[in-house]
Amino acid sequence: MKGIRPIMENETLYVCLGNWMDETAQLNEESKQRVELLIELVRQESGHVLFTGWPYRPDCSTSIAKAMSDYFHMCFPKRSGVFFDEVARDTVGDAICVRLWCERRRPYRLVHIVTSNYHVPRTQEIFKFVFSTDVAIKVSGAGKKSPADAPQEYNSLLAFRETFKDVSAGDMPLILERLLSVHPYYNGKVYPAMRYDALSNALVPIEDKGTVK
Repeated sequence: MKGIRPIMENETLYVCLGNWMDETAQLNEESKQRVELLIELVRQESGHVLFTGWPYRPDCSTSIAKAMSDYFHMCFPKRSGVFFDEVARDTVGDAICVRLWCERRRPYRLVHIVTSNYHVPRTQEIFKFVFSTDVAIKVSGAGKKSPADAPQEYNSLLAFRETFKDVSAGDMPLILERLLSVHPYYNGKVYPAMRYDALSNALVPIEDKGTVK
């Protein structure tokens, strides 16, 4: 398991989390608000941009990460340094995949996550848990909804804490083991199972017969 490399000054990675899209990969208003806030932020301070999220719709082959990236480029054409990672299935998956992505590519001084306003507290706790103190974490929220407007946020946060209750922050081998063995979005209970591939330092799907694609 690779560790995070030494942090370099003035390196920022903006991470934009997806929300929802329709069967034609058109984003809902909430997802658009996140991208629009991201654009405001990157106009103020330079940095790389990463969109995360898998192709979760059975009626659409496009990932939410790709759909968000496409909208970003439509609003902010010719902006370079934009990437997308199509693996994560939820917020803890986002955090884990972002850390693995950073380890595969380059260190960052700051990981600045963009999501919806109501989602900020949970996002901040999860990303800080996954990254620990190795990288500074900042979360910005779009829209006007507060956590009180989204009561499922509290239940989701409790579920996250229960899943990782005896795991130390930043302990990636154990975080990955717990995600892949316990979390129903990754252990095969709800969606196809995944595993950690040490060679590529990434999460990869497992076929029904137990062989890696």
